[in-house]
Amino acid sequence: MGGPGRTMLGRRISANVWSTTSPVAIAILVVAGCGSAAASATPSTGAGGPRSPSAAPTASVPAAGLASPSIAPVSASPDALALLRQPIDQLGRRLVATIDVGGVPEWVGAGTDAIWVTNRALGSVQRIDPTRNAIVGSVPVAEPCNGFAFGFGSVWTASCHDQALVRIDPTRNVLAKTIPTAIAADGEGQVAAAFGSIWIAGGDGRLRRLDPASNRFVASLAVPMGADAIVAGRDSIWITDPEGNDVLRIDPAANKVSWRVKVGPHPQFIAADSTAVWVLNQDDGTVSRIDAAAGSVRSIGADSKGRDVGCIGAGLGSSWVTVPDLPLTRVDATSMSVTEQFSGPGGDCLTTGFGSVWLVNNALGTVSRIAPPK
Repeated sequence: MGGPGRTMLGRRISANVWSTTSPVAIAILVVAGCGSAAASATPSTGAGGPRSPSAAPTASVPAAGLASPSIAPVSASPDALALLRQPIDQLGRRLVATIDVGGVPEWVGAGTDAIWVTNRALGSVQRIDPTRNAIVGSVPVAEPCNGFAFGFGSVWTASCHDQALVRIDPTRNVLAKTIPTAIAADGEGQVAAAFGSIWIAGGDGRLRRLDPASNRFVASLAVPMGADAIVAGRDSIWITDPEGNDVLRIDPAANKVSWRVKVGPHPQFIAADSTAVWVLNQDDGTVSRIDAAAGSVRSIGADSKGRDVGCIGAGLGSSWVTVPDLPLTRVDATSMSVTEQFSGPGGDCLTTGFGSVWLVNNALGTVSRIAPPK
């Protein structure tokens, strides 16, 4: 996900209205990569138009020990994607609402009953009620950054100003605890909640585990330097290693790396659904799907390139990607093909929740809610 100076410029729009004469800037969220919601039981279908080439599978990762299987060439056709691509204003009625949050919104996540947004410029974490599509709360946090996690009755994020993990009480919309730890100012998705713990990757070569009952760190394990984007998926914690072109699977019972899965060049953003882990590879713009049970990998060209910008989410039968100039790309989870892609201004980070995709645009100070294709 890009910082405040990395997104596209554009103009604000009103809820439920798309311009028919000029490009419209939007923003939607994810997992979490931001965090993301689990995929629906029935995968979404494509929106029509030419389909992208089939994904290329890779060899399975052994269930025990470390492995780095070779990656088969990715079948990618820029021409096919160009034929599929359409202007962002063609979303039409799928734009449910655009919420003006002000400031510079960055990360977005879906909690149990709300959408949460970090806003460094305002020094706050904002709460959006999905039944009203409106801000209903704001919690002061100094330079909130680097993702969300939800669990143990709390909302978890980070303060880059305080170099700390932040615990928010969502019943009262107040800051409940600030816990000092290593946080990378330019990190990506450093927080996860699962397996009885909160997991923090500081980008400093350590993955830390916190007991939410005591707010104390109870374990720490070595990971590659620069590894900081994490997600909980199936029975494991997964973390990207951008320099090694790998995704590491962490066994939470043993507190150790159990698999090393080779994906594409410079994997950074990561999300998970009920069966798979999804990765955006920044240097070639591909999307990789890791089977969470078998460790096998399939990748597809999505033309979503760019260092330090973008986001990936998972849910609604798809993986969703945003990067500058391509604010929304959908990869169907069943066919592993790009089924729709929208161009134009907009995009920064995204997630799924409450039957929608939520897209942040930090240049415009907006969060847009978009319905999946029928």
